[in-house]
Amino acid sequence: MGEIVGKYLQRKKKEHGLTNKQIADFLNITVSAVEKMYTNDEIYASRLAKLSALFGENLVEDYYYRQEPLRSMSQKVIDEWNQKIDALKATIANQKTSINQLRDHIKTQNDYIALLEKEVKRLEAALEEME
Repeated sequence: MGEIVGKYLQRKKKEHGLTNKQIADFLNITVSAVEKMYTNDEIYASRLAKLSALFGENLVEDYYYRQEPLRSMSQKVIDEWNQKIDALKATIANQKTSINQLRDHIKTQNDYIALLEKEVKRLEAALEEME
């Protein structure tokens, strides 16, 4: 694992220009508990959720999903969804091709029907002349 969660949170604190006192007040813990948090490689989920709200960032996604094994697991899920998306795109492309072929077939049939109707009218007119 790369950066421990405590160091990650300390870096985030600096990025947001917050003091340990502000974080302690927000989490309703002591300043020394905040300082100890920076040396830990684990954190309570409830604290991480509150810190996410304080920083306005999804810290779980930003930190944990970049660490193994979650990174590989999430990448596997992403790859699986991308394969499904590609399969759906191929299906849509095939359906569009089929629809265009059917439209062409319908146009050809309509053209043939129009031609036959014209021929029927011509034959009817010829019959009328013969009578």
